[in-house]
Amino acid sequence: MAQSIRPLGDYLDLLEQRGLLVSRPAGLDPTAPVALVSYDSRQVVPGTLFVCKGAHFKAEFLQMARDKGAMAYVSLEPYPQVDLPCIQVTDMRETIAPLADLYYGHPSGDLNVIGITGTKGKSSTPYYLKYILDEYLAGEGRPAPQGRRPERQRSRAAGDYMRGASSLSRAHRALVPRSLLRSSSMVMRRLFSRVSSMSFLISARTGVWYSSTAFS
Repeated sequence: MAQSIRPLGDYLDLLEQRGLLVSRPAGLDPTAPVALVSYDSRQVVPGTLFVCKGAHFKAEFLQMARDKGAMAYVSLEPYPQVDLPCIQVTDMRETIAPLADLYYGHPSGDLNVIGITGTKGKSSTPYYLKYILDEYLAGEGRPAPQGRRPERQRSRAAGDYMRGASSLSRAHRALVPRSLLRSSSMVMRRLFSRVSSMSFLISARTGVWYSSTAFS
């Protein structure tokens, strides 16, 4: 299943609708196709909408993205030393999920995604559930899809919905009918912004403790 390419204007409209866009930068062509949305300067290709994220982000990363053909960058603050249009936003944590979801075509909407998080049992539960689902399919005379183990989103990578959306997009293209997403308890504390654009068939929390209910 081919991934559709959207124009830059769609991304600007989305940020504006979410109340995240500070202003529309001058000189940008809203009809220009966005070839990639990425925060990794090593992955940039011509036509990339580059995302500046992380407390340790450096202007050198943005310069590298520009040199490799990025069309513009999304950032909390402009980097005037880099000659590239800045799409300034008010909240990067709230920005990444909708941008990634739009780029990948909202893959969770076409999959049966089961999200599991919590303090205890969040690693073992997906394996038990996968076994149950595979046995059910076998009983129905349908072979279980051969795929990776349940997807695990580590806390150090959880600042982006990008990786999760990319994994779900690959599953969608491979015609995988379901996906199990395991998310760490650190991610759960920031769940509403970090997976805000994901559609879940079922979401579950395991081993709930009082301390885990205080989101920050």
